[in-house]
Amino acid sequence: MIGFLSGNLHRKDEHRAVIDVNGVGYEVFLAKDTLYQLGETGSSVRFEIYTHVNENAFHLYGFKTLSEKMFFQKLISVSGVGPKLALQLLSAMPVRNLMQALIEGNLTVLTSISGVGKKTAERLVVELKDKFKEEGLGLPIPAANDDQDGDSKIRDVTSALMNLGYPETQARRIVQGLDINQADTVQSLIKKSLVKTQK
Repeated sequence: MIGFLSGNLHRKDEHRAVIDVNGVGYEVFLAKDTLYQLGETGSSVRFEIYTHVNENAFHLYGFKTLSEKMFFQKLISVSGVGPKLALQLLSAMPVRNLMQALIEGNLTVLTSISGVGKKTAERLVVELKDKFKEEGLGLPIPAANDDQDGDSKIRDVTSALMNLGYPETQARRIVQGLDINQADTVQSLIKKSLVKTQK
């Protein structure tokens, strides 16, 4: 099995990226925020890899961190949750926020995610709630009023720039070039982005 891939970005679309590793192209499915943060074609990338094999397919799923990969593996251990739905869950919100929803049994949050019905949400909570309470995967659980993390800020700033009329590709490029600190708010990052476009 492939543990990780390190190479250069060959191309990407809305669901996956092709990574050139010593002349071999590996097609890797990624969560949306991970795709948004990818650089230009030819840029260096590295992903933790989960290999999903069944009688009809051989798919690679990529993750920024080992913790995110472990979280994905917990999700697909739940009855009725396959790799595609698990990736949909990871695309919907940051890992720690999703973990918090599972620990709290917040069905409203879970069922707001495309593809997750009430029964699936209930199974996720029943099968994972106690596991995450005990193990945690080394991820901090945010307080109820905790600020958005970096991934969520990136998504919100990108969306704000698009609402201001910037094409999606340009908006992503602008945000990727920002120096984002923990103390930055979405509003301050929007200001930084606008200043950057005027240079």
